[in-house]
Amino acid sequence: IGNITNRIVTKPSTYTITVIQSTGGVITPSTTSVTYHGSQTFTIAPDPGYHTVDVIVNGTSQGAWQSYTFSNVTADNSITATFTQDPPFRIAGKGDYATLQEAYGNAADGDTIKCRSVIITNSLTASRNISVTIDGGYNADFSSNPTNTTLIGSMNINSGTVNIKNFNLQY
Repeated sequence: IGNITNRIVTKPSTYTITVIQSTGGVITPSTTSVTYHGSQTFTIAPDPGYHTVDVIVNGTSQGAWQSYTFSNVTADNSITATFTQDPPFRIAGKGDYATLQEAYGNAADGDTIKCRSVIITNSLTASRNISVTIDGGYNADFSSNPTNTTLIGSMNINSGTVNIKNFNLQY
């Protein structure tokens, strides 16, 4: 009978889940250790004025989740998320818009276009026979407007009425 060699293979008792933070939100908890066959849930939270675009686990897209759980952990892992800024213009009950011109184009007579406290570098041409209010200086969730919005560009009013509040206009 030949020699018999016994090998004992041991697994690490803990593994690391590396959290890679990015601009526009946070993943909690941060990088952590998880026991062999353990699990860990992470919360993905965008900053105010941002939303989650994608959660990426070990280099693979998972979609825009608010939380992600690693289960039965048997190796090191990584998690990151990408966030993007929400559009800066809103008409209540109608939606958010990327440009002031787009918001104006979707406004109805009597609507108020709310603008975040940002610097706008495009122009507006108002050429519809409606009356709208453009109200600037809002915070990320449009709940209050303690400051002003700055427009670097032009505002041409060819027809209709545009009431402007809380704006700085620069040419």
